Amino acid sequence: MYLFQRNKFLCIVLALTLTIAIHATSFASNQIELIIAQAEYLNATKQYNEAITMLEQAIEKTEDKKDALPFYKKLGNIAEEKEDYSKAFSAYTYAYQISSTKESAVELIHISLMIDDNITAQNLLDTWLADFSADFSNDPIFLYYQGLLFCYQSQFDKAKPFLQKAINQESSIK
Repeated sequence: MYLFQRNKFLCIVLALTLTIAIHATSFASNQIELIIAQAEYLNATKQYNEAITMLEQAIEKTEDKKDALPFYKKLGNIAEEKEDYSKAFSAYTYAYQISSTKESAVELIHISLMIDDNITAQNLLDTWLADFSADFSNDPIFLYYQGLLFCYQSQFDKAKPFLQKAINQESSIK
């Protein structure tokens, strides 16, 4: 009984801390981590709508949009798991606009293919090549998505060398 009451008390303290954090106008890094942890918990317990609402409220309260990056990424992950691909696409787009990293590009390319937006996926792959100005001819992730895009376009002859090279590059990394 004592253990149950103690855990209940800890849950109440965590909930109050998160409520205060969400209503603040700017977030400290530990508050961001707490909100993300709570969203992950809600997601794990299939409370998708609650997690999404909480993240959207946190985004609205964020003054510096760079602080909103982890919220957008988590929102995209949860929306994707919920199979709300348009919301996931929107969240990943905002994340990419805040931080045009390879990771953000991959998330956006992935969801573009999920919603059959091949033009956006191809534009992102082209932008990826330009923005990161590196040799992606050996990058297994780039090769995989370029091959996958050709598959979605039923251009299997073009897809095959990209996918084979992606497999070869991935196995040589290990």
